[in-house]
Amino acid sequence: MINFDVPNDPESYVHRIGRTGRAGRTGLAITLITPRERRQLMNIERATRTRIQRQKLPSLADVAARRREAFRDALREVLEAGDLDPYILMVEQMTEDHDTVDLAAAAFKLLLNEVEEEDTINSVEGDGAGAEPGMTRLFIDVGRFDRVRPSDIVGAIANEVGLAGKQIGAIDIYDRFSFVEVPNEHTSRVQRILSGVSIRGRQVRVSIAKPKR
Repeated sequence: MINFDVPNDPESYVHRIGRTGRAGRTGLAITLITPRERRQLMNIERATRTRIQRQKLPSLADVAARRREAFRDALREVLEAGDLDPYILMVEQMTEDHDTVDLAAAAFKLLLNEVEEEDTINSVEGDGAGAEPGMTRLFIDVGRFDRVRPSDIVGAIANEVGLAGKQIGAIDIYDRFSFVEVPNEHTSRVQRILSGVSIRGRQVRVSIAKPKR
């Protein structure tokens, strides 16, 4: 059982994780938290008289390394199984214009889906024109590399600005920045209040996203 965020009260937490061990079975419950949710977790520990084990999330580098390891294992299985004639022909054709090692490396990169995202664009440029009617798309200069999740952005806007979660629109998180849609009438207030607020330990800069050129 994975809790994407901390349940509102200990009773809800117990009800959720109870699904992992019904009928005498055992299970594992994982709860993802942000620093601002630590107090809620401590309340749950006191109410349930249980110590919840803390663990650090794997980094993006850890995840990439694990994917590559799994890919190598799968590749060895394909090599052992054989039946590669159609693909060998394709390789032979392409090696007329490309080095074999470069060709294999490009194939691995493509299969692992590790083609770099377009984070090199001017950061304030996004699909600003694509926001939902009545909404404005905002740029925030933190992203996946800062371990930011949608719940962090929603929490910051809700706690600092006072908007309800249901008022906040689409959220898109990239490696180094994020976009979030907010109601037009609250755009200036969100931009003013949220600029300088810390999300995942980093003070953020907020601006209105411009359509891509």
